[in-house]
Amino acid sequence: MKKVIKASAGTGKTYRLSLEYLAALLKDIDFSEIIVMTFTKKATAEIKNRILKHLRAIITNSAEKDNVINSLKKIYPELKIEKNKLEKIYKDMIFNDEDIKIYTIDAFTNQIFNRG
Repeated sequence: MKKVIKASAGTGKTYRLSLEYLAALLKDIDFSEIIVMTFTKKATAEIKNRILKHLRAIITNSAEKDNVINSLKKIYPELKIEKNKLEKIYKDMIFNDEDIKIYTIDAFTNQIFNRG
């Protein structure tokens, strides 16, 4: 699954990207295999926080849960929201934080060239 989200500032990219990330998780794509790239360190932190916030909303039945699920269903109507699966993924992400691959473009490029 390859997805590119491009849009100008203030158009909801972070929100949409976090939903796409959750959809990928629900489609059995391991979080360690998902790469997210953006321009700033601030944006990387914001995206990661939004993904974890959405996961928490669903698994803890917070007030935001319905909004997140409804937004996911607008994009992927056939998507099955599995709370137990997301709870396990959330715990894995928290315990294996270093495997969450959300980078600035510069950091990603540096990582590629520093592996050799």
